[in-house]
Amino acid sequence: MAEQTDRRAQIMETLGELCGSEEFPELSRIEADEGLSAFTVALTTETVTPGAFNLAAMLEMYSRSYRMLQGLGEARCVVRFVSADTGDLIEEMN
Repeated sequence: MAEQTDRRAQIMETLGELCGSEEFPELSRIEADEGLSAFTVALTTETVTPGAFNLAAMLEMYSRSYRMLQGLGEARCVVRFVSADTGDLIEEMN
């Protein structure tokens, strides 16, 4: 169980480092459920940028590999892009 928590914490730390980075300046925060199958990505823009679309593919990769290594089985990866200012849904991808 500790290994699972450590792996999830490492992934979330890596994702947190992307927020506001040169590659993803529009990212404000990334949150995920315990199984890393549902992500909420707060954007400082009102539209999903090409960089955010790339992030969605990256999140799906993290989700699949984490779930496989933890023996959690497959689950559809859902990425919700929301406004960092209002919390309103901009777009949902699954």
